Amino acid sequence: MATKSTTPNNAALISGNVIEWARKRLGITHQQLAAELRSSVEPDDIVQWESEKSRPDFRKAQKLAAALHIPFGYLFLAYPPKNDIKVPDLRTVGSEPITEFSPNLLDQLRNLLLKQEWYRDYATEEGRKPLGFVGSFNINSSYEKVAADIGYELGINAQFRAAAANWEGFLTNFMANAEAAGVLVIRSGVVASASRRPPVGEGFRGFVLSDPIAPLIFINGVDSTSAQVFTLAHELAHLCERWDSTSLSRLGSVDSAEASQVFAFSGNRRR
Repeated sequence: MATKSTTPNNAALISGNVIEWARKRLGITHQQLAAELRSSVEPDDIVQWESEKSRPDFRKAQKLAAALHIPFGYLFLAYPPKNDIKVPDLRTVGSEPITEFSPNLLDQLRNLLLKQEWYRDYATEEGRKPLGFVGSFNINSSYEKVAADIGYELGINAQFRAAAANWEGFLTNFMANAEAAGVLVIRSGVVASASRRPPVGEGFRGFVLSDPIAPLIFINGVDSTSAQVFTLAHELAHLCERWDSTSLSRLGSVDSAEASQVFAFSGNRRR
């Protein structure tokens, strides 16, 4: 007697290769994925979908994509997509290089690229001209000159420093002045607005998406407040650099000279 097919009439012709890739990318088992779906899906169903011996209906396929944290359209690709997102200045804890981005970090990058696109359209409609300080220095510029220029552009002076009683106050004012200068600063500890998805798997602290009209700096909000101040200053310094193949080789590096300039920049506050 022939085995009855478990494929519904309105089956979504999705790729088993992509399902398996996305599941392994998250580091979860068939059992864990089935539990996440919560829609009468058994672990063996996932196995069958990956082998393409059966396929889910469109409603389950949409839930599957959501559970795997991938766009629905990815499920119809013949092969898993390649990561084409590149962020040369990704500041990490200990300046450790990241060779492969986690799903959370990739989704965060994509989300921020969309925000930057919106911000660029808005700034262009408002008639904004290219920001003069973006790319105003090169790899040979001293940290002192870069820090002084940032301080001038953002109004970081003795009065500004005195207005903040602690690191949190300084960071809040620092971010406000950066945004007033035309830099979109986003500080968060989760992916987009999903509270269950912290983008901190690699221990990264922040990055900058350079653009002459709509630059964007992301700060990992779970880091210590003083470290977030350092990250904002660090990314602003890279924003001031002219990025070429030479300068990219040192992005993300931090030495004592740069650190001393940031602490001097912030008034050496330690609270």
